Amino acid sequence: MRKKNLTPLKNILDSFFKKNHLDNKIKGYQIIFNWSDCVGKNIAAHSQPVKILGNTLFLKVDSHVWANELNIKQGEIIKKINDKANKKIIHNIKFRI
Repeated sequence: MRKKNLTPLKNILDSFFKKNHLDNKIKGYQIIFNWSDCVGKNIAAHSQPVKILGNTLFLKVDSHVWANELNIKQGEIIKKINDKANKKIIHNIKFRI
């Protein structure tokens, strides 16, 4: 039996997600699910991603102090997230206490 041109399932799914504009949503869910891996255990211990709307990440934080601290580090956090996603999916972070 001869093998025909087989396409890996990953390639098919990636193409489907991109075609239907779902690739950013999938990457966003991956960021939320793997929050600790993205930002480190210390930040993850005091913050929790709630949702992503457009290019804005909504973060629930422990206190005003942590909101201020993470606001100062916002650029660094956004870079870590986008590097992990291999794509610029987050441009802004909104903090909720």
